[in-house]
Amino acid sequence: MEGDFMTEYLEIEDEEIIYHVYNLNWLLPENIQQRSMETLNQLSPDKVDLVIPKYNQNCWHNAVSVL
Repeated sequence: MEGDFMTEYLEIEDEEIIYHVYNLNWLLPENIQQRSMETLNQLSPDKVDLVIPKYNQNCWHNAVSVL
């Protein structure tokens, strides 16, 4: 049927998600931030709570962009 499609989500471990969240830090090079944002944008909706950084304020702006 036209228009029907399955969204493909990236399946990665929680630890790798947290690694990418910390790479959202605005003090890191732009290409590292961008790569992590692209990865996190592919997460399943049931994993997005892991995108909210709990300790590092330098990650908040990019995390909001992902969400």
